[in-house]
Amino acid sequence: MSKLRIIYMGTPQYAVPTLQILAQRADIVAVYTRADARSKRGNELFPSPVKVAAEKLGISVFTPSTLKDDGIVSQILAFAPDLIVVAAYGMILPRRILDIPRLGCVNLHASLLPTWRGAAPVQRAILAGDEETGVSLMRMEEGLDTGDYAMNVSTEIGHKSTAQLTRELGEIAANLMDEVLDLFQSGALVWKKQDESLATYAHKISKSDVALSPKLDAEEFVRRVRASSSSAPARLMLAGVGTVVLHASVVAHRGENIFDMPESIEEGRIAVVKHAVYLGCSNGVVELIEIKADGKKAMSADEYARGARLKTGATWQ
Repeated sequence: MSKLRIIYMGTPQYAVPTLQILAQRADIVAVYTRADARSKRGNELFPSPVKVAAEKLGISVFTPSTLKDDGIVSQILAFAPDLIVVAAYGMILPRRILDIPRLGCVNLHASLLPTWRGAAPVQRAILAGDEETGVSLMRMEEGLDTGDYAMNVSTEIGHKSTAQLTRELGEIAANLMDEVLDLFQSGALVWKKQDESLATYAHKISKSDVALSPKLDAEEFVRRVRASSSSAPARLMLAGVGTVVLHASVVAHRGENIFDMPESIEEGRIAVVKHAVYLGCSNGVVELIEIKADGKKAMSADEYARGARLKTGATWQ
């Protein structure tokens, strides 16, 4: 059986393991990814993780600003792909491109469809307190993640952060593609309709979605920290200092008083006890584990508290 001619479209690290698997199993005729990102000051360009990986593999890479131009459509036609595989590309494929491959276009979407269609499925699953998520192999159409799906693979979310969960899902996506690749040739894949009544949408995460406040309960506070990222950090004011929380945990209730296990800290107050930093929420207490105060490097909360002379009774907001 000859190798499938595949065009691969993806951008972030999540999409790299699948690219590496396909490079071993198929003939990747081209890779499409988003254009190099500019640094905050605009002085430096950073290629996407997929571009870096594709160039290491010696595969031609293209970074069009749109897929609607006649020239891009003609270019993809000339590659004569059997299949287009997409993983977190970040651009919508128009009908003219969807119709090109004889085996269609498929997407490795990082959710258990029809839940969390859209741009930020991993973060939305964490914020919602879902117990599990996964990867779905979906046949692409013009709607937003509305196509039929053939397979999905689930994993427990647990206490994983966005970064941890995305890395895991990237490996799941690669293994799933490895498993089903031969089935495209044989036509053995069975496609199922999504249940529209169960559909939810994963809108892009904004800074307000992960902002921290004493009005939150402890569980939601920690979910926001786990769902945060460098582009949408979980921020608060710690004793008047702007601070990003990188890692935190909920303090389990044990019944001791504040000096042993501070589950009764007043909302908006800070307690520094036995080399640990605790914050009072509207319902429960969280322990800060790793933070980054403005103008400082990331460090343990204990290290920061000692350096900043953070004391019990101070406030946060």
